[in-house]
Amino acid sequence: MTAIRIAKEFNVQLHLEHCTEGHMIVDAVKASGFNATVGPYMLTPSKYETRNSTPAIAKIFKEHAIPFAIMTDHPLYYSIFEVLCI
Repeated sequence: MTAIRIAKEFNVQLHLEHCTEGHMIVDAVKASGFNATVGPYMLTPSKYETRNSTPAIAKIFKEHAIPFAIMTDHPLYYSIFEVLCI
């Protein structure tokens, strides 16, 4: 939310990266007009800020007509998980 607010305040174009919990603020993301990259969500959350991540975010963003891409963090994670994104 802070990144969206600052981008709007300073008229900066923004792309939301690692938007792992974007489904929790879907209305704000939609209203912002910014695109997002979601993920990675193929593994169990390893950080506090990813504790609510879910693969359902892609479906939620699609239902709300929010343009998004899916991030795998390859080569950090094994590329076999890329199949799960398709």
